[in-house]
Amino acid sequence: MPLSENIPLRHLLKRQEMELLLQEFSALSPGGALILTETDGQQFAAVGDWEPPDLTTALPQLLQGQMIQHANFIALPLLVKLNFLGALLARQPINQTALRCLHGSLILLLTQALETRDVARETLERYREINLLYTIGETISASLNPQAIYRLVLEGAGHTIQCNVGGILLLSAEDPTQLSVESCFGAADCADILREIGEEILDKTCRAGQAIITTKLRAASKLNTILCAPLKTQKKLLGMILLGRVSDETIFTAGDEKLLATLSGQAAIAVENAQLFADLKRQHDAITEMKRYTDNIFASIASGVITIDSEDAVVTLNRAAKKILQVQADKTIGRPYAQALPGLGPKITSLINAVKAQNAPLTGHELQTSLPHKESASLRLHISPLKDKSQSASGVAIVLDDLTERRQLERRVRQVRQTFERYVAPQVVNQLLSDPARVKLGGERHTVTILFADLRNFTAFSEQHEPETLLEILNQHLTLAVEAILSEEGTLDKFQGDAALALFNVPLPQPDHVLRAVRAALNIQQATAELHRRLPPEHRLGFGIGITSGPVIVGNVGSEAIHNYTAIGRSINMADRIQSQAKAGQILLSNAAYQQVRDRIVAHELGLIRLKGHAEPDLVFEVLDVAT
Repeated sequence: MPLSENIPLRHLLKRQEMELLLQEFSALSPGGALILTETDGQQFAAVGDWEPPDLTTALPQLLQGQMIQHANFIALPLLVKLNFLGALLARQPINQTALRCLHGSLILLLTQALETRDVARETLERYREINLLYTIGETISASLNPQAIYRLVLEGAGHTIQCNVGGILLLSAEDPTQLSVESCFGAADCADILREIGEEILDKTCRAGQAIITTKLRAASKLNTILCAPLKTQKKLLGMILLGRVSDETIFTAGDEKLLATLSGQAAIAVENAQLFADLKRQHDAITEMKRYTDNIFASIASGVITIDSEDAVVTLNRAAKKILQVQADKTIGRPYAQALPGLGPKITSLINAVKAQNAPLTGHELQTSLPHKESASLRLHISPLKDKSQSASGVAIVLDDLTERRQLERRVRQVRQTFERYVAPQVVNQLLSDPARVKLGGERHTVTILFADLRNFTAFSEQHEPETLLEILNQHLTLAVEAILSEEGTLDKFQGDAALALFNVPLPQPDHVLRAVRAALNIQQATAELHRRLPPEHRLGFGIGITSGPVIVGNVGSEAIHNYTAIGRSINMADRIQSQAKAGQILLSNAAYQQVRDRIVAHELGLIRLKGHAEPDLVFEVLDVAT
């Protein structure tokens, strides 16, 4: 009896479920034992303490579906659909009726499992075929190279349809009876073999436009079966795709035939499209050459120039106009301007009509429009009437300049100014405006130094004074902080009630950003001390300042109309935690920031301090002065 593939029980059944099933049946035969074995004799599931016998000598009988019965045990083969899956062993004494029921139940479960497996395999096979057709179709439709199309289709067919030899054969343009091998894989002499096969079956299959599976070939002594599909468009036979299997392989299936026929159809259409595109390109090149001299007349003019006749058809347009509007001469000249000039034609109808009616030019008109390659374009137009020798109107001439980049630059400058002039020193704004492209307003990772200055005892202070007095005193102190930060070209991120947050090393790089932050903090404390000499004692507030350095994400947060340039990251929280430990008049520095300026400042190590939210204490330094 010929057997199919060897399938382990563990791929079909669940071990725990089988052990429960064996336990239920073993209850009908006290003292007995039941074992399910794999084809190699390994136990899959068992009930009872029993060392099963070696069935090696009995394997031929089991493979034939015969039961093995001894005085001490019974072995029943698990044979389903020509698949020998293992054996059911039972130790005597055993209830024969229960054993047959158990064996029948196992055969039923295995039959269902194999059917489910076959359905899943078939579904997966169909999915692979559909995915192959989709992938190849998507790829070759984007390709304009026939050789690349043929190679992709042959590779896809060879990967999906089991075969040993494959190739694409094309008919000669000069002699349609001659075949040449465009691409092939397999044996070293596959090209010669496939050419012989193709010549033998050419009339039988390809000219009729039908795919076939054949096993009767004189030329294919090494091959057992051949699968052939024609490469044919509606009007022309291009060639064929051939796949072959050697003599010890099974023959191709109807599914293989349908799949290869679909692939060949896709390839033929894609190749035909590529050839049509090549023909169109050759025609375009010919037209371009014919118009070359006309283009050269206008080549030296930087502005775009378009002339329109009295019937509103485009007569000429120069190279600059084609570049600005992204149009081609052969698709524009002779057509009505309203249709031939996308994004421009419909919007200038009223302007052209006014020029014709008044017989006077229109100059310096700026137009906002959208073009195929630009969602928003700014064009400056000059429209003048054209007159023939008799001074009669014969159309209009349009001169246009693309101001899009200039207007974008102006908007960029305004955006930079609006974004940064509230946060950074005027000289930094001027540097940004000298090259606005240097600034990317989206989120970017940067290493920055963060300065966090907070007024101490402000809550208690606010409870003792009127709001007007409170706001005046608060602004006096925060103004000092802002001036000190901007004097070191820092970026004022935000005010948080009675605190100010500043960033250094953004938006422009500052090699000494940590030192700048330290100097700004010292200036804040010095300016605060000077302010206190002019204020009564009850109005004096002190800053506690924390400084750290580390990576953050900086960029605009908000909407297009309203946004703030700010930073987000753990280092921001670190600066806040450090300043919370600073007393009024104190400047505390993280270890990361201190290591960058240790030789340029005078500082005192405060030791390890446990900061809120940190599992381990952090080393903190108190800044006393800048080193001289």
